[in-house]
Amino acid sequence: MMHLRVLGLALLLVGLLGCDSDDGAGAAAQPDAGSAAEVDAAVDPGDASASPEDASVEPQAGGSVFTHKMLKQTGETPFESLAYECSQCTFDQWESIDPPEGWSKGPAQKALFSAERSALRSYPEVQGHPDSVNFLDEVPGDEYRVIAINQSGRLVESGTAGIVAEVQVQRDTLLVWTAGMRVHELTDPEGGVFVLFAHHVDTGDGQDADFQSEDALSYFTEPAGWTYSTRTLDAELALDSNNYDGVVTVLAIRGAVNSTWEKR
Repeated sequence: MMHLRVLGLALLLVGLLGCDSDDGAGAAAQPDAGSAAEVDAAVDPGDASASPEDASVEPQAGGSVFTHKMLKQTGETPFESLAYECSQCTFDQWESIDPPEGWSKGPAQKALFSAERSALRSYPEVQGHPDSVNFLDEVPGDEYRVIAINQSGRLVESGTAGIVAEVQVQRDTLLVWTAGMRVHELTDPEGGVFVLFAHHVDTGDGQDADFQSEDALSYFTEPAGWTYSTRTLDAELALDSNNYDGVVTVLAIRGAVNSTWEKR
């Protein structure tokens, strides 16, 4: 069983960018999270003794962590939004939601970091918007809770591989890959390196590629001018939002296959 803070983290990280918008920039501008799992929403995310059932993450076979999100537009640009996660909703419940005006759905994704070492340490405070929202009558209370604030961003590319956006995301997270794990990375034209932390998953069966395999992303076409690489870690790799004053840079790729990357 995984701690609530881990499931909440996965939810946050995979649902950043929405996938339901008809506007290309909008679809790529709503960044972080994956498939659904079940958790005790009353437990603080920083409590390491918490029950591992996050009401919005669905643990699947093999102990994988998945997440899905609802995104609320907050500004004039498609990059400005709030990411809400339900710690007790299933994929079917999430898919049944008809997003109200101003809302969209984030992609369903699988978290690729070490669940045992990573954490969502706290929830953000928002002004002028609810901390939690009710979308499902069959789930008691306001089941979706805000976990990230998507701020400014830029459209990197829009082409056959999909829409690529770079977004600034406010959240309190620690992502860890332990020694021996494989990481997949994208290097931008200026030399900045982004690590893949969440990847598309089929909500029907939750099955996908083995990301510890060197050819897991054999289908992948990197953005123009960017370079893809993969390696097995000799030492632990940690991405801590505290090192960036709580605002991290996320690359969201939204197309036939969705993926989400964080700058290290």
